[in-house]
Amino acid sequence: MRTLEEIAANKHKHDILALDVWGNAKDGWEINEARTTGITVDLTNDMTDAQIIKAVRKACGHRADARGYELDHTCESVEFSGVYINRKSDGKPAYHTRVAYVETPK
Repeated sequence: MRTLEEIAANKHKHDILALDVWGNAKDGWEINEARTTGITVDLTNDMTDAQIIKAVRKACGHRADARGYELDHTCESVEFSGVYINRKSDGKPAYHTRVAYVETPK
């Protein structure tokens, strides 16, 4: 069995999902549909929030800039299943990833 340190050192290949989001800032947001885009990004557990946001935005062909975005830490689970990135201005979900597979160190 692997230790937590070994698991944390793993690189996670994430699929980036396109979101169909309903709602508004006042009443709240709901993700109506999430579809695969065919775009992937490599993330590790030791990356900062800003590094994750930059990597996801760059992979999508957007400016690699974290300003105006934040990770949604309320969506985290015990297993590292994906990343939710919201706009800071109104909390609208902007990016979502899900783990495609985990590379284990050799």
